[in-house]
Amino acid sequence: MRNNRMLAGILLLASAGFVACSDDDGTGPDDVTLADLAGSYSVQGFTYTSDADPNTSVNLISATNATLSVTLLSNGSFSGLLNAPPLTGTANDVPIAGTLTLTGNNTADVDFDAATNLLFSDLEISFQFSDPNFVWTATDVSFDFSLMNDPDNAEPADLTVVLVRTT
Repeated sequence: MRNNRMLAGILLLASAGFVACSDDDGTGPDDVTLADLAGSYSVQGFTYTSDADPNTSVNLISATNATLSVTLLSNGSFSGLLNAPPLTGTANDVPIAGTLTLTGNNTADVDFDAATNLLFSDLEISFQFSDPNFVWTATDVSFDFSLMNDPDNAEPADLTVVLVRTT
């Protein structure tokens, strides 16, 4: 169960960095279009920072030697592969999929496909895009800094995800 929750958080939050457009002219915040964002990305950082102690943080990508790649299509759907044996319990790539939507001034929502079996269905993020770097933050999250993924030990945290375009 611990690995499933950790995986769910990683998959959901990392993938939330990809944003689909929902307004009539196809442009989002800062005139970023879905065409601007479409492509493949590698997650370079996935860092939780404690709200209570900003000096306490954990980067799950470097801490677990994980890899996560995500591709955003021009229709707003995304798919990706996570390889993180310490978190997933398997050496195989774990697939993810869903849809993302711009919601306002540098904000977005992510919805995962039901088949992904994640614990979360929606996540709100704020983001900054300066090709090839795509950085987003979620502030309404919690994280167990003991890395036991125990909900009783989880505390309020911020999550910063750093994605770099690969194609």
